[in-house]
Amino acid sequence: MTNADILVVAEHPMIGALLSALVELAGHRARFPEPGEAPEAAVSRARARLVLLDFELAASAYDAVYQAARAAGSAVLLFGSALSSEDIERMAARRGVGWLDLPIGYNAFASRVAGVLEPEAAGRPGPAGRRIPAETRGEASF
Repeated sequence: MTNADILVVAEHPMIGALLSALVELAGHRARFPEPGEAPEAAVSRARARLVLLDFELAASAYDAVYQAARAAGSAVLLFGSALSSEDIERMAARRGVGWLDLPIGYNAFASRVAGVLEPEAAGRPGPAGRRIPAETRGEASF
């Protein structure tokens, strides 16, 4: 798999740090908004192929990041640490993006990221691997 820049936009710093560790373990580069930088501006600056987007951001920030990612051609995986799996899946389906069920184990995380970044190589539908296989759900958590 090719190394990719992945922008992590998390409401809570600890969740961002945990996702960053998973991104690095999967062989990619984690990027974050700079201090004082609007998260949507970070999408353009980072030129990330994938944005891990926290649904728990303020609604205006969430929408701005989502729109910036679409405009930049970046794929999006939605997550939310305090929401149920069903809520996150429903919100992601409304936007036509993939989602991460937190907590998530390394193998499930790496599989989902691979499915987004290289859907054809991972045997998943493209573009951007928006459908995530059910067999990667429910794995040991980080």
